[in-house]
Amino acid sequence: MNLPETDTPDVQLPTADRGHWGIGFAFAMGCIVAVIPLAFVVGMIADQFDPEGVYLGLMVVALFGLSQWLFVLPLGLYLRRRKPDTAMGLWITGGVATLLNGACFGMLRL
Repeated sequence: MNLPETDTPDVQLPTADRGHWGIGFAFAMGCIVAVIPLAFVVGMIADQFDPEGVYLGLMVVALFGLSQWLFVLPLGLYLRRRKPDTAMGLWITGGVATLLNGACFGMLRL
């Protein structure tokens, strides 16, 4: 028995959600903002041991390009397989922030 060929409409299969680079950018900005409470905690703990230790908290803020990686690295590793485009936005924004921070310190000759 020969069945007539029927035209089947093109059906798009659902694709995996890869995330969006803008969400990665927002996550990276959140990681930069998270450095402020970290600096407060480091300054308060350092002050308990040495009265001049408060300046250590200021250095955490001044070096936000490096200290943000405490938050960016674990989040990026988590997102790498689940939402690769989001992780890409996170990595790029973290790298740009680190380079800008390095450029500022280079201009100040610190």
